[in-house]
Amino acid sequence: MSLRWTSELGLQLHLRSCQAERWGPGWSARPRATATGSGLGAASIGAALDALQRADPQPWRGRVRMTVDDEFAHHTLITLPSPPWLAPQRQQAALALARQQFRQALGTDELIVRVRAMGNTRTWLASAVAQEDVRQWRQALEARGLGTGRITTTLGDDLLRLRTRIADPDAVVALAREEGVALVRLLQRIPVAIGWETLDPQDHGQLSRRLHAFVHQPGFRHDSVVYLQAESRTLCRYRWSAD
Repeated sequence: MSLRWTSELGLQLHLRSCQAERWGPGWSARPRATATGSGLGAASIGAALDALQRADPQPWRGRVRMTVDDEFAHHTLITLPSPPWLAPQRQQAALALARQQFRQALGTDELIVRVRAMGNTRTWLASAVAQEDVRQWRQALEARGLGTGRITTTLGDDLLRLRTRIADPDAVVALAREEGVALVRLLQRIPVAIGWETLDPQDHGQLSRRLHAFVHQPGFRHDSVVYLQAESRTLCRYRWSAD
């Protein structure tokens, strides 16, 4: 829970739905109003905002904070070999490396790229979202007189939020999404490997096989503590043997 100096409007964009939340100023653990809209991508944004307006008719003309699920993004880890002394320079260096890596991997520059520090001066999570997707999201907001504020990804938000909930410094974290699972290996609480597996999170057999392959990557210990976060954000801890 954090102090909000002004009212905030936030969107959580899933693949087939969007959740809108309006927060009042001050200390609050719960939003003032919530609503959900269905549809693919930008279509669900308009539906969610219309539903929120019905639930809380007070006008809103500010910028909207958006978090988009991992199905919309590409992720990679950036390691700075010689981090600059000043924080802005470190971020610029990480961003330049991220753009270069995404350009080589995806064959396009039509991306919105962001980087977030992951607990030290060397390691950064880089996220890339298609410019066309962002354009459609902005159009959906502008149609209702709203501007686009900060856009983050669910993976980045989850890794920062879970820092205080994961007790083991070395662990594998599996984060269930609508159409897959994001996988992260932590060493001394710093991400050192990430992966994405497209699957049905309710198919426990398939999830177990993909998780087994990630845990048994060459170069890492195969007896790991595994934290599994369901779509409901329930977090469970398991001990994964080396067998």
